[in-house]
Amino acid sequence: MSVISRFPWDMLGVAVFTNDDSYGGQISQIIKSRIADVVLGLDPIDWSSRYKAMTARRSQPTSRPSTPSDPSRDFTALRGIYENPGYGSFELCLLPAENFSQLSPVTPACEDLISELPTLPGSVDPNIPTLMARWERAWATHIKFAHFDGDVFNATVINNLPTGDPSDPYWTYAMDFGDLRVNAEFFVGPRGKSGLGFTGGLWGAGPGVPGPSGKNIHERAEVWFDKL
Repeated sequence: MSVISRFPWDMLGVAVFTNDDSYGGQISQIIKSRIADVVLGLDPIDWSSRYKAMTARRSQPTSRPSTPSDPSRDFTALRGIYENPGYGSFELCLLPAENFSQLSPVTPACEDLISELPTLPGSVDPNIPTLMARWERAWATHIKFAHFDGDVFNATVINNLPTGDPSDPYWTYAMDFGDLRVNAEFFVGPRGKSGLGFTGGLWGAGPGVPGPSGKNIHERAEVWFDKL
């Protein structure tokens, strides 16, 4: 984790680098803020206590209902290519699970994805209907949507890298969105308008900024992907 902050009017730049996945972001912010306070001659603030309090206030994830309702469309109908002008496109594949042993027809891209599931140990719960896509980014290789309830899915990005170690050939890390509770919701509207909308702070507007509003996920989505 790294933090680089610039204070151009004060001729100050602060760079902090840590090697910790779990708390590196918070550690970097604490150190950066303390350095800035001292250099700029500001009243000292106990940043460590502030970040500890913020961590303690984090909301716990809501458990999946014991009897979740199915989406408004069949799980197999949610497969396909989704596109956003800024984030690009990905092809969602329905992964084999207890209730989905037969997924024909399957596209070549989904065949490849399903065949590589053994290289993603622990990333998929076979008891939960899950859609996944390859999504090559600097910080991720896959994006996963695990069914929560109705048309709502929990979104997770996964980074999967070869280790070069035959005894443990792949390093797989499922990354959440920090303090955010990012959900993805599928939608089919009038005249065949369909797609996938994200809510939960993914757009990065920050605290205190109200999210989009509307009667359906297409209207209130922070980030929207059209289904092609």
